[in-house]
Amino acid sequence: MNSFLSELLENNIIICPDCRSDRMRLADTQISCRECGHQWPVRNDVPDFFNQYHDTTGIHRVDPTHPDHGSEEDRELIDIIMRALALDHTDHYEAVKDIVSRARTWSCHDQALSAEINHLKDRFAPAAHTVPQHPDIPATANSAPSIELVRHYFPEKAVAGGRIRGNIRVKNTGVSTWSSRTSVPLYLSMFWTDHDQTRIDLKADLVFLPVDIVPGRSISIPMHTPVPLKNGTYRVHACLLLRGESTGVVSQCGFKIKVVSPPSTVKEKFLSFFIRPSTPSVCPIFKAAIPDYGQDHAAGLGIFTSQLKKLDRRFTHVLEVGSGTHPQTAWLPQCKVVALDISSPMLELGSLFFAQQSIPLKPAFMCADAFYPPFKEESFDAIAMFSALPGWPPKIPQSWPLENPPSIKSR
Repeated sequence: MNSFLSELLENNIIICPDCRSDRMRLADTQISCRECGHQWPVRNDVPDFFNQYHDTTGIHRVDPTHPDHGSEEDRELIDIIMRALALDHTDHYEAVKDIVSRARTWSCHDQALSAEINHLKDRFAPAAHTVPQHPDIPATANSAPSIELVRHYFPEKAVAGGRIRGNIRVKNTGVSTWSSRTSVPLYLSMFWTDHDQTRIDLKADLVFLPVDIVPGRSISIPMHTPVPLKNGTYRVHACLLLRGESTGVVSQCGFKIKVVSPPSTVKEKFLSFFIRPSTPSVCPIFKAAIPDYGQDHAAGLGIFTSQLKKLDRRFTHVLEVGSGTHPQTAWLPQCKVVALDISSPMLELGSLFFAQQSIPLKPAFMCADAFYPPFKEESFDAIAMFSALPGWPPKIPQSWPLENPPSIKSR
């Protein structure tokens, strides 16, 4: 068993996804809960707390005599994976063979999640000369756009004359696609109004939409805006702008923020340090071009490491959600990483790969539902995601037990 995974079990950090008890026990090839008796398999050093698969073919995958086991396509994919991960043929071939076979035949209750499990070939052997491209822009794009604020993560209070940042989630409630790629581009921005609904003249940033947003789709975007100079209660509006011009406001939605004076006395400054709303210290810039995955991940990792330095911990416990086979944070020094994903086959391949790497802190791989994580709260110092959201289901399936779901909180 991975040393960090063993440490989490010994310290009762891993809890039962069903009854939320921390009385978990590892025995042979499974982890069991001594409170409710539920058991979860461990394959290739990867505990599977999701384990909601069924075999779409009924094939007994580990039987090498079955005529459909080990097809030519499977053998080709196995060789590709072995080369990509530099796995030893003698030590790992049978393990990879079983993983590929399960990935091909497994399915679950959600089509999007099944695709994440099944499409190993797309991950390791994509079509040759495939260049990522934007889809064609609909002819009706940006005609009569309409916006709805789903939620926001801005503070309730802001200091006059300052600048605040936060994420907003907006929904396209119109009948046409939003696009920043047209000759008359649509941008997302913000503006303020006072209690008389008079607009405050502030120069908020324009945000390029990273993808086209079809009707009915929502998107979360990091925004930042200057704060008015005078105290009072204001309304902050998320708006769509044509050509980026303030006269081109076509739709808006808003929320209230109270603007207060900056602290003046030593006591006020001291108290404000503890009660000030938390806002991100960095704000990504979306560009028109689709970035290269490697460059995009390197930039994200640079932002992440700069934030880790502020924690000033000897060992930093990191949870990387949607990690797949190669968690980006696994190579960071002094980081104990749990790589969490919904695809057990991808994680098992990652476990085989990192088991042979000469790094002092090997990541622990765990298959689980990120909406219902098997961890005690405040068990991690930081949480990271890299290009993971597109693979998530558009809505939470009703079958998942999420009436009062526990959250993942960092320390």
